Parts: sequence; C-alpha cells; structure tokens
Amino acid sequence: MLIADARCSLSINLAKTSLPIEPLRLADETSGLHSKQQGAASSYCRISRPACKARSTRPSRSAVFHVRPVKPAALGLLVVPYPTSGAWCSQYGDAEHITAILGDAVVLNCPVSQPDTPYIIQWKRQHHKIPIYIWYDGYDPHVEEAYKGRASRVNQDTTLGLASLNLTAVKEDDQGWYECKVFYLDRTGATDNGTWIHLDVHAPPRFTTTPDDVTYVNIGDSIILNCEAEGTPKPEIFWFRDDDPVTPSESVGIFNDGTELRINKIRDQDIGDYLCVARNAEGRVHHEAKVVIAGGAVIITPPHNMTRQEGEKAEFPCEAKALPGNVTVSWKREDVPINRLSWLDTRSILRHDGTLVINPTSADDGGFFTCEVSNGIGTPQRAVAYLNVECKSSTLSWKREDVPINRLSWLDTRSILRHDGTLVINPTSADDGGFFTCEVSNGIGTPQRAVAYLNVEYPARVTYTPTVQYLPFRQQGIVKCHIKANPEVQFVTWIKDKRLFEPDNEEGVVKLKNGSLLFTKV
Repeated sequence: MLIADARCSLSINLAKTSLPIEPLRLADETSGLHSKQQGAASSYCRISRPACKARSTRPSRSAVFHVRPVKPAALGLLVVPYPTSGAWCSQYGDAEHITAILGDAVVLNCPVSQPDTPYIIQWKRQHHKIPIYIWYDGYDPHVEEAYKGRASRVNQDTTLGLASLNLTAVKEDDQGWYECKVFYLDRTGATDNGTWIHLDVHAPPRFTTTPDDVTYVNIGDSIILNCEAEGTPKPEIFWFRDDDPVTPSESVGIFNDGTELRINKIRDQDIGDYLCVARNAEGRVHHEAKVVIAGGAVIITPPHNMTRQEGEKAEFPCEAKALPGNVTVSWKREDVPINRLSWLDTRSILRHDGTLVINPTSADDGGFFTCEVSNGIGTPQRAVAYLNVECKSSTLSWKREDVPINRLSWLDTRSILRHDGTLVINPTSADDGGFFTCEVSNGIGTPQRAVAYLNVEYPARVTYTPTVQYLPFRQQGIVKCHIKANPEVQFVTWIKDKRLFEPDNEEGVVKLKNGSLLFTKV
C-alpha cells in the first residue's frame, strides 16, 4: 500500500489498478521518497511504500509524479493507479543534501541497479535544459563547458554507486539541485530515475569592501568605516577597537548588519586602531584600520646658506614630516620655480627626501632658494637659503704659431700682458704677423681657446741689394734683388746703364717674384 500525507495529492499515470492512499503514519519506517515542492520551500510530501521485493518487472517509463499542497478538506480515500506487472521499486529514496567547501572536491552518489546491462549515465542540474554530464561506455563523455576538467565518473572500484559523479574545484555557482538518471539499453527500456542531490557550497569569508588602512581626521569630524564580506554561510561582521569589542554609544554606532561603523564628532578617545572581523562556520578574516589625527607638513631639516666654488656640487636639504605623509616638496630660485629655469634643467635634481642638488654650480646660480612643503592640510611651510658661488682664479696664456709668447725673445721687449688678459705688442714689426692663440683655464674642465690673426703691413724694401755679379758664359745666371713688402709689391723697375730695362721685352730674361732677374743664357 502507498501511504500519503492527507495534505498532498499524488497522481501516477501507470495502469488501471488502484490502491487507496491513507494519511501518513509516522510509525511506518519503510523506505520512501522525500520530495520538495518547487516554489514552496516548506511544502513536503513523504510517500512511503512497502519494502522492495525481487521482481523482474520495472515501473513504466510513463511514470510522472506531481506533488502539490492541497487543502485539509481533501482528506479521505484517494485512488492511485498502480502497475499490474509486479511490485514498483524506487532506486533513489529520499533526496540527499551534501555540503562541499569552496575549492574542494565532492562526490555525488548515484547507484546502478543493473551493472551487467549496457547503460547511459546522465547528470542534470535543475533549470538546465542540457545535461551537465553524459557517459556511455566506449565514447568520450559529454561535459558542459562550465564543468570541463572538473566533472568525471568515479572509478569502477568505488564503494559508491557506479553512476556517481566526481566534482573537483567546487565553485560557488555549483550550488543547487542535481539529478542522476541511468538509462538501460535493453528491450525493457528501464531507467533508474530521480536520484536528487542538493549540493551546498560553503566558502570562508572574503572581504568585498574594507576601510582605508589609515583614516586621517580632525577632532570634531564624523566618519563611516565600511566593511563588507561574502561567503557561505553569510559571514557575520564584528568590530573591535584596540582589541576590545566596539560598544555602541551616542557618538559610535554599528549599522547595516555590522557593515558600517559610524563615529560622530570624533573625540580624542575615539582615535586608535579599529579591527573589522568577518566570520562564518568555515573561517574568519580581519582587516585593520587606523584612525589618526591629521596634521600639516612641517620642515624638520631646513636648508642653510652656503658658499661653493664654481664647479662644485651644492646640496640644499628640505626634509618634512606630516600626517598624512603625502608630502610634496617644491623649490624656487628668486621666486621662479626650478623647473622653469632651463639653464638649470640638466644640472639640478630633486631627491625623494626633498633635497635639491645642483651639480656642477656656475657663477650664474647664486641667489635665494626657497623650499615649500605641503600635504594639503593647512598653509604650506617654507624655508629660504642663499647660494653664493665664487669663481676660481683663472690663468691666461698667449701663443704665436703654437709657441708661447714668453719664449719669443724678439717679442720680449715689445709685448705686454695686461691684467684683463689683453696682449699688447708695441711697436709691431714685419716679423710679428701670424696666428695668436689665447688660452684660459680655472682648473675646471677643458681650457678654452680663441685664435686671431695679426697682419702687419709695411712698405716695400730691398732686403738684398744687387752688387757686382759674375755670371757664367753661355749658362744660366741670376742677378739677385730680394724685395719684401706687405701687401706684396706690384711693380719692380730695373735700370741698366742709366736706362730703363724691361725684362719682359728682353729675350732670355725672366723676372722672378722676389724681383731678381733670371738670365737663361748669358
């Protein structure tokens, strides 16, 4: 006999034979189905049946169960069709609830009643149209995309049912109802239907929202510290201050299931270390948040006046402290930001500690340098220092045609080197002309040079006067007459026996550049 709760109705489309259904007797300990009404979390109907007997006939494939709440007025005798060809045996019994930890592995049990008959295993999730797993011997199993690499059939030597599903790396989305079906490939077309398992996935808490590690406040301010966590079961939120539980008061309150800690008109005693703790059955996590009094930036190592030789390195310190510690340091020279002085761009560095470094210094770097610090609270603080750059003594030397002037004895009495570096030659002579080089150095870097050419102009003069000369008969000969001039001489006149002698009109006579006459044949 099938026995049903009088508050449930049961219809089975099987055969014409009927049995009466009586109200559920709690004393009946025979196995049965514990079915959950969809859409009604608390509506259950338990159907008990006699213990299964060994029969060769399976229930019809058209068996469909519909369990729904009915009114108490429906009490009485109910007629239920029942198969005529033997006792009906369910293979799944009561629905099973299994709990798995997030990330762990779990086995969903499902038996196979006829292991010697070829069969197909199908696992399906509630509200999913396509099965998540299908197995048939000799073929690659079908696995839904979300379960690939995680769902597989258990080993054949398992102590559980042969259709059991092994699920690894459990996710929170895996939670829900699973149904196992086993289809036998024989003429009877029998199935093991309706092994329902509900998988609960538990996860330790993890924070989704946490307060800032440090919150800077002023006395009298109001703040809200937010702390939210997720997990399964849903975590509880607790607040502690300096290791003691936070006690709500007129100025301190905990709201929205513990996710908000509100402090109104902060006092000195509200300053401290706060701890948010999220806890459930699977574990706990915590996050610490400091509430401190904010303050403006203060210079603790100011710059000082300094004097540097040109070319040396200058360092101006400017170290500051503040709460919060997001201190910015800026520098100016004569009220102009350093980053706007292009001539300092390649020689200046601002270190992380606020120190300004100028290397090397130049004579033009001297002046007032101002350091300004701020963290966005209050008025920026400033400190001023003066940089004095002294030039090193320089040396200056002169050369003529790469020979130092002091080595030219013929210039010694006619040259003077003034204090400003000017070279004076007085008087000049024809031999003074040439390239003069000025070289200056102060011991820093490479000496600098400048070159100028001295051109001394003078009238033409004969440096070698022709005298009585004897020339070889019928051979070449030169009558010497050397002339020197700047600019060069343009005309040279020869007189022979008190008469004008024009070499250009004389055969066998050539006038040379220096004024001499070349006789090709005497």
